[in-house]
Amino acid sequence: MKKIIAGIFLAAIALPQGVSAQTPDNSFGTNGIVVQQTLGPIKAMAMQADGKIVTAGAAHNNSVYHFQVARYNNDGSLDNSFGTNGAVYTEISFISEASCLVIQPDGKIVVAGTYYTGDFVNIYHAAIVRYKTNGDLDSSFGTNGIVMAELDFSESVSDVVLQSDGKIVIGGGIATISQIAVKQFMLARYTASGTLDNTFGTNGVARATITPYSEIKDIALQADGKIVAGGQQGTPSPIGFPDDINFAVARFDAQGILDPNFGNGGTVVTNVAIATSDVISAIALQADGKILAAGNWLDTVAMVRYNANGTLDQSFGINGKAVHSGHPTPLKMVTAADGKIITASTVPYDIEDGGDFLTTRYLAHGSIDNSFGTNGAIITNLGGTRTDFAYNLFLQPDGKLVVGGSSNDGAAMVRYSIDGGTSTGDIDVAELQFTTYPNPFSSDIFVNWKGSKKQMKVHLQLFNSIGRREHAEIVILQPGKNQLQLPVLASGNYILTITDEQGKTSNNKITKIK
Repeated sequence: MKKIIAGIFLAAIALPQGVSAQTPDNSFGTNGIVVQQTLGPIKAMAMQADGKIVTAGAAHNNSVYHFQVARYNNDGSLDNSFGTNGAVYTEISFISEASCLVIQPDGKIVVAGTYYTGDFVNIYHAAIVRYKTNGDLDSSFGTNGIVMAELDFSESVSDVVLQSDGKIVIGGGIATISQIAVKQFMLARYTASGTLDNTFGTNGVARATITPYSEIKDIALQADGKIVAGGQQGTPSPIGFPDDINFAVARFDAQGILDPNFGNGGTVVTNVAIATSDVISAIALQADGKILAAGNWLDTVAMVRYNANGTLDQSFGINGKAVHSGHPTPLKMVTAADGKIITASTVPYDIEDGGDFLTTRYLAHGSIDNSFGTNGAIITNLGGTRTDFAYNLFLQPDGKLVVGGSSNDGAAMVRYSIDGGTSTGDIDVAELQFTTYPNPFSSDIFVNWKGSKKQMKVHLQLFNSIGRREHAEIVILQPGKNQLQLPVLASGNYILTITDEQGKTSNNKITKIK
């Protein structure tokens, strides 16, 4: 049955096939695939500055779920220097699940999710745990490393971001005791020690009621400290009338107040596709300040791009919207240096054959990139008749793509070499030879280019220790000394990538100090 469904999917985007430049990275796991049946599904991933991959999710044992965090070496093997045999388990309640994580510049790992109190049916609260670099609980955070928040009657947690001052922001949904059926956008900010930051929102919590049912699914932090949140708004309709849920985006300032310069009083609602439920599952901030949102429902992918003020970007798709039917809904999204958009989702599955990882790439203006995989998509079966689900993805600084999720309820990852992405060892050193100095640096930093040309146009990008892009710009380099104009940065390790017009890339580790 699955083979028929997959065929329908590919037929929906069928165009003449080209030669794929994307291949599994055979230096990772077995033929690019890692499956760990002893661990639970991977719901979140991040990359350390040293190239190790940290994952989070839930371990399941006899109807009991615990936070599970694991760390993998660059080759996909478990890192035995972390926890016990590469993994740690944290019991918060008899049902608790990690949904997101972020790595601090000092290497500590912040993991957030939800836990069930057992008081009422389907009542969950926010949980945040911080681990040391070896996997031990960090006793300087919360109570013995754990924050068990009860912010109101119930909360859900979908994402977490780390501010440059070390404060932690979680995003999700919240319901009050007086209006149990009403859900609001929710952001909560904690200090570096795990206490609610009372300078944010009201007593540390910011809310936005867009409609009687609204919830944040993903958040992103702007360079100016403003927080962009994407999710859904609306009231679910009866079966057969699913068009009462729409994309919702809100922007809060650094104090947790809705930004009046964005949309309508800080929020934007977009009805993307007629007769479907439109739910944002992922957002991304572009270097030019535009906001990209992706999601939708079942077999339709919808992407919307907003200008910095919340208006639709008319240069994207059709009137700011790109809709592709016959595509499984993406759960996560990244944007590449060239502006292309990559999403992770799952080919529809059935009991007989299970599902497969699906990775799709779109051009910067929203159409399918048919140079990627087969007709714009890579479908990966992780082996046999396993039921595979892709939940997230990220791009490494060297251009390789990692997709994470589950296979037969175990942890699973795939790493691809994308478009011949090169490492430092593959560079033509005659024209792409750089040194950065001083390193470490406190304020000014320079690139010394040793090429022979009069000048060279390059794409410069800066990634933090979790692989999130902090800065991007086009630079004209002159031979010799070139000063970089980087934004204000927190102390820590970063990867500076310099890509020429032929796509060759130099990766440089730099360290910011006070």
